[in-house]
Amino acid sequence: MIAMLTVLLYLGLILEPRTAVQAGAYENPSLSVYPSSNVTSGVSISFSCSSSIVFGRFILIQEGKHGLSWTLDSQHQANQPSYATFVLDAVTPNHNGTFRCYGYFRNEPQVWSKPSNSLDLMISETKDQSSTPTEDGLETYQKILIGVLVSFLLLFFLLLFLILIGYQYGHKKKANASVKNTQSENNAELNSWNPQNEDPQGIVYAQVKPSRLQKDTACKETQDVTYAQLCIRTQEQNNS
Repeated sequence: MIAMLTVLLYLGLILEPRTAVQAGAYENPSLSVYPSSNVTSGVSISFSCSSSIVFGRFILIQEGKHGLSWTLDSQHQANQPSYATFVLDAVTPNHNGTFRCYGYFRNEPQVWSKPSNSLDLMISETKDQSSTPTEDGLETYQKILIGVLVSFLLLFFLLLFLILIGYQYGHKKKANASVKNTQSENNAELNSWNPQNEDPQGIVYAQVKPSRLQKDTACKETQDVTYAQLCIRTQEQNNS
């Protein structure tokens, strides 16, 4: 007898998943989500499936490749619609997808209501909140440090450029001053040898005549003196 019951139970477990479900026999329930259908990973959310029909159970189904499902007994109060609240703790990107809920009676688990409105759940990845401030601060510090280094390099090259320009300008100025001094010295020498207000012939004459007079002093003293006096008078007349 016990063996017979075990066989029947085993067959029931095998056949139950293959039992066809008839959907659309009743009015569709309403599905809502709290706090939002767009949340970050690790947040807890809750789906609420409600209907004016007092169903015995509600089933929440995730459409798509994962095909997750949750079943809860309905709750209801007097003059209030029946409902069931499905709480999903610490959701992950695996929960992304479209959700619908159905209602059915316990004595007819294969006869479901029409599907509820669909809700698209979007779970986004998030960084560890404990490490985010440190990482953000480190990135900010690195950016500031890079900016300061770049500024110092630009200032260094600008200062070096200005120093080179100043050195070249000073060297050129010294060279020009040296050339001017050389030209001034040359002009001074030329001016010393060529006075403007004197007669070159008179200078030569004054330089030559005394030597000539000295050479002829022994033999022609009287004539040289008279000639020298005439020359001096001639120079005085020319100067006047």
